[in-house]
Amino acid sequence: MGTLVLLVVLAMLSTAAPATAAGRSGDYVPERPAARSSTCAGVRGNGQNLFAHYGSLARHVEEYGAITCVAGGSSGSITAFILESIWANPDVHNCRNDRPGCNRRGRDARMALLLKSVVG
Repeated sequence: MGTLVLLVVLAMLSTAAPATAAGRSGDYVPERPAARSSTCAGVRGNGQNLFAHYGSLARHVEEYGAITCVAGGSSGSITAFILESIWANPDVHNCRNDRPGCNRRGRDARMALLLKSVVG
């Protein structure tokens, strides 16, 4: 019975409207990654080798685009937290429109650079 209740609650949460963070006037505010996902990553716990996650995720972002939702267990939950924090960072999304790279590919490049910057 407890499992059924949990499944019903999770189903209700998955259909909820996305929460957005309040930003400065005119800033792009990304929707929460789980609300609308195009690429979702499942990250397995990797113990002390968790820093191997970041290089592979950065490569994925460079090749296929931003990862907008993530789930992980054990050390994968730390990676999920860092990836969500990078996605929520306004500097990843905001740039002056008159500059080259102010598009999705530029956003993905900034996201990949932040992933590569995680040092073990």
